[in-house]
Amino acid sequence: MGTGRFSKVFDEFKRIPFPPSGGGNKDLEDAHASLILYDADTAGVVTSILDNPRPSEERIHQLIDLQADYGLEERLEKLIKAFPDSNIVGKLAREYMGYYYEIRKLLQAANSYLLSIGVNVPDWRVIENYRDMADPIRPVLKSALAGEREVLPQKPFVEAWLGYALHCYGKTPDFGGSHRVG
Repeated sequence: MGTGRFSKVFDEFKRIPFPPSGGGNKDLEDAHASLILYDADTAGVVTSILDNPRPSEERIHQLIDLQADYGLEERLEKLIKAFPDSNIVGKLAREYMGYYYEIRKLLQAANSYLLSIGVNVPDWRVIENYRDMADPIRPVLKSALAGEREVLPQKPFVEAWLGYALHCYGKTPDFGGSHRVG
C-alpha cells in the first residue's frame, strides 16, 4: 500500500462520525471513554506516520502498541449480549463496536503501509485495558489541576488522556477542599 492509498484510507476514516455518548449505563460510558482515547491515539500516530515518509522508531512502536484493545472489545461484546438493539444501551454498544472495527481497519492499513515501505513491524503487542495505562497518571493529573505542578503545552491527543482520567475518577478530582475544575 502506497502513501496515497494509505492517506485515502485515513481520509475516509475521518469522515466516519464518532458515535455519541448516552444510554445512562456506567459500563457503556466507560467503553465510550476508552473509545475516545483509542481514536485520539490512533489519529495522532497515523497523522505522524503520514507526515513523515520514514517514520521514527518511536512512532512505529506507538502504532504497534495501538493495534488492538481487546479489553474494550470484550466490554462492548458483553454489552451487546446483555442489551438488545432496540434498547439505547444495546444500540450505542453496537455503534461503538462498529467504530472500534473501523479503527482496527485503519491500523491494519497502517501496518500494510509500513510493510510496503520496508519497515519491519514486529508482532503486534496487545493493550488489555487503557485504564491500566491511565492509572499511573492520576497523581500527576491531580497535582497539575491543583496548580502544584507546571504543565508544558502538550500535543492534542494528550487532551483525550486527561479527559479519560477525569472520567474514570469521578469527573472532578478530590483535592481535599472546595476547588473547581474548568
